[in-house]
Amino acid sequence: MTANLTPKQGVERFVRALAAQPALWRDYFLLLRLTKQRRSAPAALCWDEVSLEAGMITLRPDAQSAKGKGWHSCALSPSA
Repeated sequence: MTANLTPKQGVERFVRALAAQPALWRDYFLLLRLTKQRRSAPAALCWDEVSLEAGMITLRPDAQSAKGKGWHSCALSPSA
């Protein structure tokens, strides 16, 4: 039963479940979790919108939750 899980237990369960997934899906869902983005935003990313050196991703206006209010930058955590 998941209703009695602490937040830490929930995250641990999520990470364990991801470990059994193919790398593509594991990485995608970890990116969603670590950046707190909706699923459409990371799915629409192009490599020229990702700066691993700066630790930033830039989301297009049509791929973000700001509903077309312009480009949006999101800092990546060291884990992302």
